[in-house]
Amino acid sequence: MSKTSTGKSAAAVRLTARDYDALASLGRFRFLSIPQLAALYFGSEEAAASRMRKLADAGLAVKVFVPVRPYDRRAHTVFALGARGAREVAAKTGETAPRFLTERERRSGLFLDHTLRRNDLYVCLELLDRERPGFQLLSWKHEPEEVGGAAVIRVRRGLTLRVPLVPDAFCAIRTGNQFHAFLVETDLGTVAVKRMALRYRGYFALWKTGRIRSLSGEAPVRVLTLTTTRSRLEALRRVAHRAPENGKQGSALYWFALVELANLAHPERLLDGPWTTAARGGEEPRPLIREPDTPL
Repeated sequence: MSKTSTGKSAAAVRLTARDYDALASLGRFRFLSIPQLAALYFGSEEAAASRMRKLADAGLAVKVFVPVRPYDRRAHTVFALGARGAREVAAKTGETAPRFLTERERRSGLFLDHTLRRNDLYVCLELLDRERPGFQLLSWKHEPEEVGGAAVIRVRRGLTLRVPLVPDAFCAIRTGNQFHAFLVETDLGTVAVKRMALRYRGYFALWKTGRIRSLSGEAPVRVLTLTTTRSRLEALRRVAHRAPENGKQGSALYWFALVELANLAHPERLLDGPWTTAARGGEEPRPLIREPDTPL
């Protein structure tokens, strides 16, 4: 059943179930590009662009333009949820209105590219949840108050340092009878390698003390870093190798891949790899998830 909504100085638009799903996803993801919306709901970028323009004209969604990425030579039109769209979703679901983009946020320098890259991963997991037999996305969190924390690391004898840790996301999945949990770092090369080294040491401290289970529960947890270039990946892998207190053996806590692995057209590549780890011998490519009968 559809419902008619009238936007500011716009013709009435009849909302479909797909429209409500898309608007609700804008509330969950915060920002979605045309390719992401096409992968989730519309089947083609042309259909996504046409429908989202109508929703934006009706005041239900907000259109944002993102400059060309240095490693992706296309400009992307991005949409966020509008205030009227949030009210429509709340009325439809009977739940609290989702967060929408405010006028103040439209004027601020939001790091949209980083958010979109994180959402590429989120969209791939949603698609795998729909399409891959035996795969289930159990949890996804990305708000700082949900995933943020801190760890205390030793920097030298008698001196410790408190390291704030706010991963870009936390997610938990099920594949068959296996459960996996991940802390996600989407790295676009804007944070100094030395600072990333402190984060990796902090994650190791959380893992060693067991405090990481406040997020992951009993599922084994890994720290995933997706970055933009092979040289950056190797630099991060080297500092992660030195993050454990022994400083020699490395750790399979840390996994690395290029951001292009979160491919909307081929979400299965996220699981199939290639991934590398910071463990000894971890430079050999491997899948993120091994089948139960696959030898280590």
